[in-house]
Amino acid sequence: MDVLAPVKTKIFSGKQKASWRNASTVAYLKKECRKAERRWRKTKLLIDCDIYKEKLRLYNLELCRTRQSYFSAIINGNINNTHSLFSTIDR
Repeated sequence: MDVLAPVKTKIFSGKQKASWRNASTVAYLKKECRKAERRWRKTKLLIDCDIYKEKLRLYNLELCRTRQSYFSAIINGNINNTHSLFSTIDR
């Protein structure tokens, strides 16, 4: 059978996480958000749902701020390097 259909190994190169997601505040808020979500799904209480939504909103705001500051730093650091600027936009 291996002659007709040999076993092939597939090489998978994983995508790297964006560096702004590794910031300590973002990681902490994500952890808190997931904790609130688990609690809400366990208890099914409306107050836990509200707490989860608030933590999710705070996480998304912080993620947006961190991403914005990350790209602002790249743009301000490479203001005269057009190659670097366009490669940043392509991400």
